[in-house]
Amino acid sequence: MAKVRITFSECEHQGDLNNYADDVRESGGTILEESVNTDIEEGTILVEVEDKQTFVNKLSETDCWDFRI
Repeated sequence: MAKVRITFSECEHQGDLNNYADDVRESGGTILEESVNTDIEEGTILVEVEDKQTFVNKLSETDCWDFRI
C-alpha cells in the first residue's frame, strides 16, 4: 500500500472537492483525509492505494484535471 497526496487546482469549495473525491474512489483510492483552501482555490486529498502507477493511470482517465501528485 502507498499513501499519495493529490492537489487539485480550480477547487473553489467543498463541492468541487467532493466531485474529485468520487473520481479518486472510482480509481481505487481510499481517502484518508481531504481539505480545501478557498483562498487559493486548491483542494488536497490524501489517499491510500494498492499500486500508485495503476491508480494514477485510472485517475487520469476521469474528469479530474489539473491535479498534481
